[in-house]
Amino acid sequence: MKLVRSSSSWVMYLGMAACMYGGAQWPRPSWPLVAAGLVVILVGIALRRSAGAPTLEVEQIHSADLKRPRRTGSLVEALTSFCEGIETLHNQGSEAELAAIKDRIEELIWLGPERVGSSQEAIAAKVGFSAYAEVMAPLAASERWLNRAWSAAADGHRPECLASLAKALVSAREAEAMGRQRFQGLG
Repeated sequence: MKLVRSSSSWVMYLGMAACMYGGAQWPRPSWPLVAAGLVVILVGIALRRSAGAPTLEVEQIHSADLKRPRRTGSLVEALTSFCEGIETLHNQGSEAELAAIKDRIEELIWLGPERVGSSQEAIAAKVGFSAYAEVMAPLAASERWLNRAWSAAADGHRPECLASLAKALVSAREAEAMGRQRFQGLG
């Protein structure tokens, strides 16, 4: 199934390329080539559907990811530990070194928002895209506040860093509460 899944992407890319090339023949597009490209895209979609939803347990690990903390537990547990991590960082933020805060923020984003975001296809297939979006909206807001805290730490502005961490925690808690409702039964 993994081969079918990866092949389906390439088939859809091929169809898109044919559509683009056929449509780029302006002012006289090659409509038969555009139509053929659309058919190839539909074949790719059919292949993707036949492969089924990807599992949540399978992750693509890249060499840069080997230095990052290991992702464990379910997605709901990941959201919980994401909140706990932000809360701990905020509580220790007045004494912690700013460089350590930056490093921990990068780890938290990897363990929370990036994990949920990379599981989008599996989540959408199992519980629906609207459930994914309901959790991802506050989670993305939390990620934006964490990025702002990271920037403030990089600039040496501790009060702004702590304020941004506090706002990130509010959004993270909202995402966690929504995740408990929407991601029940997911691995």
